[in-house]
Amino acid sequence: MHRQLARVSTVLLAVIAAAWSALTFPHAATSNSVLFDREIVRILNTHCVMCHMTGGPAEDIVTWQQTWLMRDAIHDQVLARHMPPWAAVAGYGSFKNANQLTLREKRFIVSWVEGLGPRNNGEVFFNVPGADGTQDEPVTASFEPTVWRLGEPNQIVEVAPDDFGFGSVEGAELLQANVTIDPLIQEETFLTGLEFLPEDRRNLHSVVFRLADTDQWLATWTPWYGFRELPRDSGVRMVPGQKIKAEYLLSEDNSGGAVEGSLGLHFASTPPARLVQETSFENRGRGNKSRRAENTFNSDTTILALWPEYPAGTRSLEVTAHHPDGRVEILLLALDIKEQWPTSYILESPTTLPAGSRLTVTANAGNAQTAALSGILRLTLSTE
Repeated sequence: MHRQLARVSTVLLAVIAAAWSALTFPHAATSNSVLFDREIVRILNTHCVMCHMTGGPAEDIVTWQQTWLMRDAIHDQVLARHMPPWAAVAGYGSFKNANQLTLREKRFIVSWVEGLGPRNNGEVFFNVPGADGTQDEPVTASFEPTVWRLGEPNQIVEVAPDDFGFGSVEGAELLQANVTIDPLIQEETFLTGLEFLPEDRRNLHSVVFRLADTDQWLATWTPWYGFRELPRDSGVRMVPGQKIKAEYLLSEDNSGGAVEGSLGLHFASTPPARLVQETSFENRGRGNKSRRAENTFNSDTTILALWPEYPAGTRSLEVTAHHPDGRVEILLLALDIKEQWPTSYILESPTTLPAGSRLTVTANAGNAQTAALSGILRLTLSTE
């Protein structure tokens, strides 16, 4: 009997000790299967280091040490959807150039930070081969800013203007610069792809490329997506002597003011079956908290990409297609818009709207205390 009591007492003491340990040390380190060398570095490669690297516009988060020191800021920015700078809400359209963290990636980051940021589980991961072929460098995130993502271009034009001027952007600490590029087109040709490799990425926010004479939008360069490839058998017609206009958006502290770089152009070997054109509509009025523009299509129209330009103070944007049969389709819903990081939205799959469809674009100021949204609300569609 005494032995049974002793056993019971021992068990009770063990249970109490375990409970007391859990209550006394609620913030003790726990095991974590999310590792920098495995999950986190992949997220950095996909979404972050295009900006957060040496020579980029933001602080380095390439190594484990750099990422560990920035862990709290990363945690907060990810949960607030402030970083990476991608405004489109998942579930409303699918885009090739999306730079949006998935729910799983967000959970990885939160788990890693709250689990005290382990680098590995005791096994050292390597990703850089040494001179003898062995892996002798620790894992780091990486991005090659001088590599052509679309392959070697048919033509490379060096952008090195002798004279260009900067102008301030009203209400923002940004500068604008316009440069005209002559690709020396000698005969009718069809552009199928465009890629830009800037020499200096430190202050560059975006570059919009258009045909200089028609103003047709071609592509928008951003640090995380610096090219545009048109669908197969599609192309933009270019004629002899036609030039390309580049519109730069840079940080106001643009020491050196560099806009130099290499513009890679890809052309079709034969005339494509479909010509890529542009449809644009706008609202030039004023509105207290909301602005709206719309357009009705007289024929079937296939949309390849959206390039929205919105008034200062815009915090959300919605592009909605109203089909003739009454169906309503949201093509784009953008929230927490950051004016300093404008981007185009390249559809994963082209969307065809039948004749009679109506497309609306609505800009909202949200809770901003501005008296009115000022500036042009314009939506440019790249269409076939």
